[in-house]
Amino acid sequence: MAGVTGDVLARYEHGPDASVRAFAGAWARLRTARTVVLVEGVSDQIAVESAAEVLGAELAGVVVVPMNGAQAIGRVLADVDAQRPAAKVVVLCDAAERAVVERARSASLEPARVRVVACVPDLEFELVRAAGEPLVRAVLTAGGDAGAFRTLQRQAAWRDRPFDEQSHRFLRAGARRSQRYADALVRALGPRRLPAPLIDVVTSLT
Repeated sequence: MAGVTGDVLARYEHGPDASVRAFAGAWARLRTARTVVLVEGVSDQIAVESAAEVLGAELAGVVVVPMNGAQAIGRVLADVDAQRPAAKVVVLCDAAERAVVERARSASLEPARVRVVACVPDLEFELVRAAGEPLVRAVLTAGGDAGAFRTLQRQAAWRDRPFDEQSHRFLRAGARRSQRYADALVRALGPRRLPAPLIDVVTSLT
């Protein structure tokens, strides 16, 4: 299995204020969008765009906008409606945020224009669950993080927890790590094993 490289991540914002810069960069492309995909963060943006590549979907006219959390959804939907009133909108969110997103959709846009796709409980867990332990271990090893992951597994708070909870915690331990493995897990899963929410989002674009 190929290791995790920086080639893909070089296209994405990272470091201080990454979420603010990522939002601004995506928003600047909104004027050309026929479809707008709203996601919670940069790692979700990476997963969606990598999944589109894996599935062979065309992203011309599609803009994926990381909102830095679903709580901004009402304002973002209103701004999308003002700037691109004919654009289709797809929202990928965590299950816990679905009610917030649905309320904002009802208040801001015609419901038929907006598709809401929820991850249970979030996208990182969906990827871990779809991959299973052997593939997750292989991806972490290829990424040079097998030792760091074993260290987490030995910690008192985590050593008796199920593998999927351990790996979920490890992936979410830092923004750059979640970004690296969003891409790596999507590519390792391939088109036949991607979690349903990612497939739903990508197929909504075509």
